[in-house]
Amino acid sequence: MFRNVRQRGFIPILQSFGSSPLEMWDSKVKYGWIRRVTDEQVRALTLELTSTNVSTCYIYCPKNPRTSLAILMPIFVMIVKNMNRYFTLEITVLDDRNVHRRFRLSNFQKVTQIQYFTTSMPLCLKSGWNEIYFDLSDLTRRAYNTNYVETTRVQIHANCRIRVLYFCDKLYEDKDIPQKLKMFLPTTHDARKKKSEDEEKREPEIKAETDFEGESELSEEEAEEMFFGESMQSMAETMVNQEIESETAMAVEERTSFVSGIVTEEEEDLSAEHEFEEKEEESIKETPETDVQHSEAEAVEDNEEDEAENEALEG
Repeated sequence: MFRNVRQRGFIPILQSFGSSPLEMWDSKVKYGWIRRVTDEQVRALTLELTSTNVSTCYIYCPKNPRTSLAILMPIFVMIVKNMNRYFTLEITVLDDRNVHRRFRLSNFQKVTQIQYFTTSMPLCLKSGWNEIYFDLSDLTRRAYNTNYVETTRVQIHANCRIRVLYFCDKLYEDKDIPQKLKMFLPTTHDARKKKSEDEEKREPEIKAETDFEGESELSEEEAEEMFFGESMQSMAETMVNQEIESETAMAVEERTSFVSGIVTEEEEDLSAEHEFEEKEEESIKETPETDVQHSEAEAVEDNEEDEAENEALEG
């Protein structure tokens, strides 16, 4: 169907709004219905599939089983509402071994089962509306160790409400997705809260990446000016550091010389005091000997005088 179409960006295969949403689709209904209703939660038209048996109520694309969708884009996106009932879907792809592989996803499947042609996987849905992304290339590689080539068939079973189904070539930011492919949820919805929290967490990363891209887009002249300015700033900082180091060294030398002068004066004072004490000790040692000699001389003179007087009296 899309083999001769230029595949780029987004390819919607089902949109619940419009005059004929199932123009490319065919359906099979037993014990249920397929109808378009206005969902009370988002207040928009949706396609509802309801049945007591999921295997007897479904839509499929393309209508002819022998034709192929031939969509080369690996990302499949669906916006569906969880009806709190059994739900399943099937996606058939073609790999590089020219083998058709079918991925069956169900909310009642408990474990993953991989067979040669079919892989059954569990599908976890939150209450209310869900925006689900399937990387078919990654699924094909993980399940069969082969490369994804194209999607050939999509089949949606009951029970669910569908807003839009589309393929894209990569994961896009919310701002880059067209408005008609978005689901506008109430602010109180869990999915909207989680989405806003994720966007808040990613804002610093996006800002950092933007700053980095802006820096990389600088011209050569601006880069040279920035380099020259940085070099001049580094030279000025180096000169200031050298001046500070020289002033510090001079202050240390002056303080060292001042302290050494004080120490020298204290040593001289101590040596003078030591010499003075030595002189006093010598004088103290010499004084007693002089007094003894003087007293002895006086005693000799007195004896001589006494002897002279005695001789005079005797004569």
